Amino acid sequence: MHACLLISEILSNIFEQLFTKVSGNDVLMQFGEDLDAEQALSRLAVTCRTFTEPALNVLWRVQRVFAPLIRCMPRDLWTEVLAHRLTFKRALRETDWERFDFYARRIKQIGESYLPSDEPYLPLEPSEDVFIALATYRPVRVFLPQLRVVHCTPWSTVMYKYIQAFLGPNVAHVTINGEDIHDEDGNYTSISISVVDALYSAVSRLSPNITSLSVSFPWHILTIDPMFLGLLRHLRHLRVLTCGSEFLTDSPCDEEFLQIIGNLYSLEHLVMGWISALNPSRYHTRNGRFPNLSKLGFVAEDLSVMGVVLQSMQCRLVEFSAKTQNEFPEYGAEEVVAPLSLLQQSLLPLSQHVCRQTLLSFELHAEFLQFSPPTMNDPSAGDALRPLFDCPNLRRISIRLECAIDLDDAWLADAGKAWPSLQELKLWSQTRHDPKATFGGLSSLLRGCPQLREFVMRIDARILPTPPGILDVKNRWIQDRLT
Repeated sequence: MHACLLISEILSNIFEQLFTKVSGNDVLMQFGEDLDAEQALSRLAVTCRTFTEPALNVLWRVQRVFAPLIRCMPRDLWTEVLAHRLTFKRALRETDWERFDFYARRIKQIGESYLPSDEPYLPLEPSEDVFIALATYRPVRVFLPQLRVVHCTPWSTVMYKYIQAFLGPNVAHVTINGEDIHDEDGNYTSISISVVDALYSAVSRLSPNITSLSVSFPWHILTIDPMFLGLLRHLRHLRVLTCGSEFLTDSPCDEEFLQIIGNLYSLEHLVMGWISALNPSRYHTRNGRFPNLSKLGFVAEDLSVMGVVLQSMQCRLVEFSAKTQNEFPEYGAEEVVAPLSLLQQSLLPLSQHVCRQTLLSFELHAEFLQFSPPTMNDPSAGDALRPLFDCPNLRRISIRLECAIDLDDAWLADAGKAWPSLQELKLWSQTRHDPKATFGGLSSLLRGCPQLREFVMRIDARILPTPPGILDVKNRWIQDRLT
């Protein structure tokens, strides 16, 4: 065996490549859809003693459910019952913890927000009596000393009541999903407000050092829970906040919520699942709100709401992402048609925005929104998107609009001049109309954007420029694919 493989750090880096997804910002490994990684790591762990510790650390780092850990305990302690549940057959003893502790100290993430698509049934999960036995065991134990990521999105409501037994000051990333979850019989149910409130209280007391929080409220809660506000007040180190709910009211709690997060000096990234047209100007930076916010994303009721928020949130943004309600149309809903002038007005705030020089990533998804044919007083699709040209340092642009099909070669040429640092340009359109852009516009874009790596756009391939027009683009990322 090569001497390099005797270094545990090198082995850990190699073994981590077996996973298909790595998320940034200090979030740890997550399993992708390929479950062969688990089998490969278990075999590596028994290959030789040098491989054992690094392979086990990676294998146990992320656990979707608690069942594998419980099954490491003595066989006479637990049994499998119907409905994919583990239960205890006797009381816990001090001698039961040896193998549990051996593996538990390696776990850094509990829970996953989804099941792999090829998994035909719900995973095996401990029943409520198991969580009760763990939570009430004396003397009190620290079950997961290295835990940093908690996804409270189990396949049952059982773990919600007892998650405080596993929380600690090292936890930095928490996801709380109160939406559709499974009950004991495998049916969908809505978690009770009292259970959610108890969870908020436990997190605020036991894990005050959280830097990333993602919350989705139950569908029947139309305003912000006061207990959730109490949780936010305790998280003085919060950097990333994601709220995936639709708040349809204009209650005092909603305003208090904006005041609390606006005064969070540490907050850098905010994602809101819904901003209605009732009062979008509540999202603002007046009086020193959102002093360090650099990433903003939200779902807007319509394009005008996006424009109001963009105008009132005068932050030095690095990333901006907006989707409209029409991105998720209901079946049978009436088609919404808007003039191109509305799109232009929603983007005009960028022309004078404080983030003009700092904005690196822009995303706008409204592909199901239909635009009326332009009249004499309406701008063209290219003119409507022209305010983006005032952000010269953009590197990533993703736009899903039906009118993107009307962008022509002249617009692509201007885009190449406006964004010299562009690395990714995606202009999606689902319409069946013939595109106006050709390879000639693409070659002009490539000359102005030598760092462009990804390009998505429907173009008319029937009109070809002379060969030098494409080949002489000096873009090593795309040139090979064109030839």
